[in-house]
Amino acid sequence: MKRWERRIAEAKRRGRFTEEDRALAAKWVTCACGEQDSRIPRRPDSDSPLGGPYEPKDARLRALGNEFYLAVDIDDFRTAGAVLEKIELRAFQVLYLPDELLEVVQEILDQQPPIQRDPADGGVVRAAAWSTRS
Repeated sequence: MKRWERRIAEAKRRGRFTEEDRALAAKWVTCACGEQDSRIPRRPDSDSPLGGPYEPKDARLRALGNEFYLAVDIDDFRTAGAVLEKIELRAFQVLYLPDELLEVVQEILDQQPPIQRDPADGGVVRAAAWSTRS
């Protein structure tokens, strides 16, 4: 199966996501969260009142998965790509950090300036300045 990074690039070239993309984004096991790692703790079918079977136990990962699905559904390629990066980072955190550090690390990351890719520079990553000085 194609990875989401490739699906997003193809959708951008085409001008829209396909119905297959939308269907895959709508299911936890095939969405951007499901693509990350099968070891991510998930809720069984009976514990999942809102998100459907196998949704991640981590609330932030669930929120990002929902945001990703909505971006795919409305053909918002930029948001889908940005959320995919956030999902990859959060999945890493969930898998490799102790539970007591997850929220602390997320709070620190939430304070970081946004990362921007400049297409004019061939996609060079540039972080926004911390300071508001000119």
